[in-house]
Amino acid sequence: MTVGFCMTLSISIMLGSGFIILVTVLRKKLNEMEGMVCSMAAGMLIGLMFGTFLGVFLKGNLLLSTISGIIVGTVTGFLSGIPFGFLSIIHGILSGMMGGMMGAMIGDMLPHHDSDTLIKTMFLWYVFLFLILYYYVVSKFKPKHVLFPFFTVFLTAILFVGYHELIIIPENLNAHSFCFFDIKSLHEE
Repeated sequence: MTVGFCMTLSISIMLGSGFIILVTVLRKKLNEMEGMVCSMAAGMLIGLMFGTFLGVFLKGNLLLSTISGIIVGTVTGFLSGIPFGFLSIIHGILSGMMGGMMGAMIGDMLPHHDSDTLIKTMFLWYVFLFLILYYYVVSKFKPKHVLFPFFTVFLTAILFVGYHELIIIPENLNAHSFCFFDIKSLHEE
C-alpha cells in the first residue's frame, strides 16, 4: 500500500464516522424521513467505497471481498439508522448491503492497471456526496451560507487525488520507493 492509499482510507473513515456521529448528535432536530435518507446514504456510500477498496486489494477473491463489503455496509447502515427508528435501520442495512456488493464487484472486475483511476474516482464521489450530506444536515441549523468550508475540502480532495498514486501497478514496479513493504519480493514468489 502506498502512503496516498493509506491517507485515502483514513479520510474515508473519518468522513463516514464523522457523519454518523453528527447525525446521531443532531437526531432530535431531524425528522424521521431525513434520518432515513441519512442512514441510507451513509450505508450506501461507505459500503460502496470499502467494497471497492476490498475488491481491488482482494482481486480474484470475489467471495471474501463481497462478504466483507456487505458486512461493512450493513454495520454502517445499522449504526446510522439506530437514532431514527426501525424503518431507518432497515433502509440503512439494505442500502449498505447493496453498496458493499456493488463496490466489491466493480473493484474485482476492473483490470489491475485501472485500479488507481477507479479508487481516485470513487474517492472523489465519496467526498463530494458526503460533503453534500454534511451541508444538508448543517444548513438545517445554520441558515447562513456555510458552503465555503465544504467547497474548500472538496477542492483539497481533488488536488490530493490528482497528485498521489494510490495503487502500485506491477508494470511500474521499479518507479515506487514509498511503500510500506517490499513489493518486488511479493511478485517474485
